[in-house]
Amino acid sequence: MRSVRANGVLGAESTAYFFYRSIFVRMFDSQQRTQATQRTKLSLLVRTESDREYGRCPATSRRRQQFLAKHPATTLGSELQQRAFIPNTVSCLMLGIKQGAVMLGSRDVLRSLAVLIFAFSANAGSVFAQAPSGTHSPHGNLSIPCQNCHTSTAWKPIRGAPEFDHNQTKYALRGMHHSVSCTECHVRLVFTNVGQRCQDCHADIHKRQLGANCEQCHTVRGWQVSVQQIQQHNNRFPLTGAHATVDCDACHKGGATSKFQTMPTQCYSCHSADFKTAATPNHVAAGFSTTCESCHSTDNWLNAKFDHASVGFPLNGGHAVPPRLCADCHLNNNYNLASTACVGCHLKDYQGATNPNHVSAQFSQSCEQCHNITSWSNASFNHNATAFPLTGLHTVPPRQCTDCHINNNYNLSTTACVSCHLKDYQGTTNPNHVTSSFPQRCDQCHNTTSWANATFNHNSTGFALTGLHTVPPARPA
Repeated sequence: MRSVRANGVLGAESTAYFFYRSIFVRMFDSQQRTQATQRTKLSLLVRTESDREYGRCPATSRRRQQFLAKHPATTLGSELQQRAFIPNTVSCLMLGIKQGAVMLGSRDVLRSLAVLIFAFSANAGSVFAQAPSGTHSPHGNLSIPCQNCHTSTAWKPIRGAPEFDHNQTKYALRGMHHSVSCTECHVRLVFTNVGQRCQDCHADIHKRQLGANCEQCHTVRGWQVSVQQIQQHNNRFPLTGAHATVDCDACHKGGATSKFQTMPTQCYSCHSADFKTAATPNHVAAGFSTTCESCHSTDNWLNAKFDHASVGFPLNGGHAVPPRLCADCHLNNNYNLASTACVGCHLKDYQGATNPNHVSAQFSQSCEQCHNITSWSNASFNHNATAFPLTGLHTVPPRQCTDCHINNNYNLSTTACVSCHLKDYQGTTNPNHVTSSFPQRCDQCHNTTSWANATFNHNSTGFALTGLHTVPPARPA
């Protein structure tokens, strides 16, 4: 019976040992972790009871004697004495529980435990006040089980995938916030002590040049910026054409040191390198203006356009069609032309003309006297500007220059009709001008309208026609 009773007591006390040991271990572990001020005044009843029941446990007595020798001015209930005395008291008590079958009966063990628990519950109120459930959480008002984040091995590191739904808080995790660790935002153990604005976690590299509203340019998907999100850019420099496809830092160099609000809007301020390296044409050698928009658009550098009328030489006719390239006229990147004379560009055309041969005919190099800007063909010449205006049959039907200027002879020294119409004079038979010895002054009888109906002023001879000499008109035999 005694053996059975002893075995029964040992089984009951073993169960009690493990149960109460877990309570004490958790209580003291919590005290050491938080480092909070716990001025638990341990009752002398505990010391007396433990000394009486366990015969002044050597470890406890020795620890107390060493502590009192080191701190003679302190009292048994002070915080320092608690730290030195309580752990060994509990250790001895646990040892007594474990060996309770030999030392005590089960009733004495339970009575000792009850006294010790009462003493701790009465005098260590700060521990239980912080954690009514028996544990103290450094995370403030966080009502989730510890094992949702921590493992049974140690407090750190926490689980790779904590069981916590951030969507149930005031700040749901979106975009790239999903991939960051908890401690990157929650730098303090009390998780509610963290801001919800971007600048609470992210440094403003723009130094408030763009205000505090990060969302006007950025999203939770990343720091990349899309043009649609930068509406304020339209106030100073609308992003059109190729400007709409580049990243911010392509223009705003340096990030934090970039000047966003005071940055110049002139093209050259960003594209000076493009201006200096342009070779077709060479902008620097040609002395081009740095006002890029006078030729270029924001779409691309190609298909540049220039208002040629602004330099006193508008491009019309053949100068514009087909679409001309600058290099068609500005040979060897020569944009410093001092003259607008046609021959300045068309000297080769002048020298190569054969119908008529401009060189042998010694034509004037004032091309505009005969030609227009539409084409080289259908050249016209104002003969009235010479000493021989073209009238009558000299113009009808439309005459070609070669009708009169035989063999490209444009160096006529006389305007006498016979110089062109000698054959007509010699071939006339009614009357025969040659046998009649008519003078070769064709204009004495003929006009420029036709050869017929010639008239002769007889008064210019020594025999004026009067009376019947004129009526009826005499007809030649």
